[in-house]
Amino acid sequence: MQCLGRQLHPIALRSELPLLNAAAGMSNPTYLLTTVRNNKVVLRRKPDGALLPSAHDVLREHRVMLALQGSSVPVPRLLGLCEDEAILGVPFYLMEYVPGRVFEDVTLPTLCAADRAKVWKHACETLAALHRVDVIAVGLQRHGKAGGYAERQLRVWAQQFGMLEEYVIEAAGERARTGAEAVRSGTHDSNGGGGGGSGDGGDGGGGN
Repeated sequence: MQCLGRQLHPIALRSELPLLNAAAGMSNPTYLLTTVRNNKVVLRRKPDGALLPSAHDVLREHRVMLALQGSSVPVPRLLGLCEDEAILGVPFYLMEYVPGRVFEDVTLPTLCAADRAKVWKHACETLAALHRVDVIAVGLQRHGKAGGYAERQLRVWAQQFGMLEEYVIEAAGERARTGAEAVRSGTHDSNGGGGGGSGDGGDGGGGN
């Protein structure tokens, strides 16, 4: 991270960055950084390792939020984009930190009914604002193809599931191997029966 601080010295990051990886969410890795003036900055980067094509495209995220600056859609102020993988090993961008509440459970169990209604009303209003954006006016006319979105998504999902086939076969083979070892070691419940493994009696497991 010292390398990051040197590359982004106009933002004046601390030489020893206190990093906080955002705990909630299932998207790209997100970190909270602190500048030498104790201002908070958010870093969002592409995950490491092999990824599915077009997945985790932080450059696309940055491009869309940059286009939405000044629109009716609430987006953070962007501070910088880095496509040079020599810095962190993957592309990343920086944006301002926007204080707020993070709800990990979409049912919002910690809120009263009235507050839950307000949260979801605001979410719907934000989505409506996004749909009202003139994509040509903000320069996003080439961001995606017009029409046929559902069909394209289904094709992409089918392709992705096909890519996972090798992993599933490998995982199934590993499960069979560990199950056989459990039988040989005597830790497998012989009353469990074969085949389904999902019976309602709870005896169908392969040993643990």
